[in-house]
Amino acid sequence: MAQPHPTEAGSLQDLYLALSSLFDQHVVPIGDHLQTGMAQTLSAISSLKHETDAGRSSLESRIESLANILNATKSLANHFEPTSHGQNEHTEHSIADYASLEQRCNTFRDESERLATQNEQLTQRLEAEQQRVRDLEMNQQLCKAKLSRLQAVITKAATNANEVIDPEVTAKVQRIRARIETLVKKYCVGSRAAPRREHKELEEIDNDWVRKLKQIPTRYEQSDQDVFLTYWVRSKVYLLLQRRIFSQPCFGLDKDLESKLGEFETLISKFAHGTHPVEASKVPNCDTDNTDLETLGKNTSDWRALTLGYCKALGMTNDDTPKNVSQYIAHLFAPWVIGRPENQVGQKPVTYRWPPHLLHDLHDLCRDAYDLTVMIRQSTDRYRFISIDEDSKVRSADQDDFQPDDMLGPTDKYVGSKVWMTVFGALIKETQAGERYVMEKARVICKAAPPLSDHPKE
Repeated sequence: MAQPHPTEAGSLQDLYLALSSLFDQHVVPIGDHLQTGMAQTLSAISSLKHETDAGRSSLESRIESLANILNATKSLANHFEPTSHGQNEHTEHSIADYASLEQRCNTFRDESERLATQNEQLTQRLEAEQQRVRDLEMNQQLCKAKLSRLQAVITKAATNANEVIDPEVTAKVQRIRARIETLVKKYCVGSRAAPRREHKELEEIDNDWVRKLKQIPTRYEQSDQDVFLTYWVRSKVYLLLQRRIFSQPCFGLDKDLESKLGEFETLISKFAHGTHPVEASKVPNCDTDNTDLETLGKNTSDWRALTLGYCKALGMTNDDTPKNVSQYIAHLFAPWVIGRPENQVGQKPVTYRWPPHLLHDLHDLCRDAYDLTVMIRQSTDRYRFISIDEDSKVRSADQDDFQPDDMLGPTDKYVGSKVWMTVFGALIKETQAGERYVMEKARVICKAAPPLSDHPKE
């Protein structure tokens, strides 16, 4: 993780402690209060629901009894109604019973009204408690939002604002590596022919394969040689990405602006390391004052990280670099392009066209590589790709910096073999505190110790 600016370390630590104290004093008690309030509210709602259900059940039972009594009263009234022949001998007694029943009916009616009023009150209380629960939930969400903002402030104060997320970096590296493999397997198929090279670098790359081919034992069939050829092409695609993008001072700006900033960064880096021809005498001697020299290096990293942050805010894009590099890398695929008759478009002079989508696919690859470079340069830590030296000896099955993609020779002779080529370099992270991490191991092809065959290819 990137470290804060050395001059701000004390203030950032104080701010972190102050914010942590505020968090413990205010946010944590709020959370505890909300939890207690929620528990009490749920208990009250449960009790009110039980009470309401009991009241409604009692009310329904009494209303049913009241209806039965009223029906009985009506029946008695009809039975004891006076006749035309005179008063029934039991009339007075029946009237007394009727009056008693009517009184009981009035009592039940009053009780029914009381229970209805009580039920309405309970319903209102229940609705009020439900609203209280909703308010508590809303307050809890607001407190969570405030807590998230407070944590973000604490994190931002304690770390670099341009901090690079390592899982994102490794994911991008893995995607670039996989895309190179897909491109080579897609376009490096069929017949090949030797192209005429206009660039010395490409000519040297072709000669490197001639040298590698002589090291492949004669017992290997053509299909086996083609497999190692695809590994070799992948290694050269990585090599050109390393030379023209990964190791360059990319800022994500327009080409001219990026060029000027790149020159400035180169100059201040030389000054910081005491290699500038004019200003070297002004830089502290690393043998006598390592602390000052280390501070200069950190200040340079801080300047680069802050500058990249401001460049990102400008919203500019640099498509020139990915486009130019992709067009240059396309020449690695030229042997397969001119080896296929369908790619020929002219007779005098003979000209060829690139296969459909090749330039587009390469442009996407270079765009990813450029974006990754801008991203990792935003950190004050240093990220860099390294290739494994050819003929480096494999001393254990689990190497720190690399792992094999394939073997030239028996796989059981991996330990003791030597690195034959680097298919894709290792990504190394070096913190300002001097710690070193291997974010992604290099992918290599190893060659078993001789003899591999009786007659190596001449």
